[in-house]
Amino acid sequence: MPTPLDFLAHRASTPSRMLADPGPSEAELAKLLTLAMRVPDHGRLMPWRFVRIDRAQGAGLGERLAQRLLQTNPDASEAALDKERGRFVRAPVTIDASG
Repeated sequence: MPTPLDFLAHRASTPSRMLADPGPSEAELAKLLTLAMRVPDHGRLMPWRFVRIDRAQGAGLGERLAQRLLQTNPDASEAALDKERGRFVRAPVTIDASG
């Protein structure tokens, strides 16, 4: 089993555009969120909350983000709007963690 330092030395983030099915199972997701609650909180940002966004919800949320972008930037390009629309539909599930 790798040590925590070995794990950290070799971990890499996956760009969201490369995420695809299958996503984590309910059991895997529960385990990941349980472990995430153990992350050091030196900024004392507790309490944390996790917001789960499933792909099915992502399209509606993406459309609202695109509309908000147009409100704040009426000259937003179609590419920028498409980026907002697709933000939460690439991955099977997105978890937002906020304090």
